[in-house]
Amino acid sequence: MSLLQPLPEPASRRRWKRAVIPLVAVMVAVAIGWWLFRFYPEKRLVERFLDTVVAGDFRSAYEQWKPGPEYSFDDFVRDWGRGSDWGTIRGYEIKEVRGKGGVVSFVIVINGVETNPVELWVQRKAKSLSFAPPHDHPDPL
Repeated sequence: MSLLQPLPEPASRRRWKRAVIPLVAVMVAVAIGWWLFRFYPEKRLVERFLDTVVAGDFRSAYEQWKPGPEYSFDDFVRDWGRGSDWGTIRGYEIKEVRGKGGVVSFVIVINGVETNPVELWVQRKAKSLSFAPPHDHPDPL
């Protein structure tokens, strides 16, 4: 052994490193996975709903919406059918997803019209869809 050569690392320290490094790697992987998939069930619900609307199956889409008694099928067709603000819905793109508490908010561009996005809310427990309230009301997000 020369003067410039480092002292050998004790065996206990090597064992500690072998145990901690993989544990930290697993924890980081779990945290990243959680972050990427935290809104996955709600996103799938919105995608299934919008795919059903694009297909023109308004009865199924209305059932997926899980409306209250004050929101009739005719109201739904007025909001999502040919006479809606977007006309016949041919496509969509989810631009933003954020959540707080029991609500996940989705900002969606319909038919590529960026100037008129729709904001949908998914109630996490009930897995029901609704329009976000107008922005002059307090936003829980």
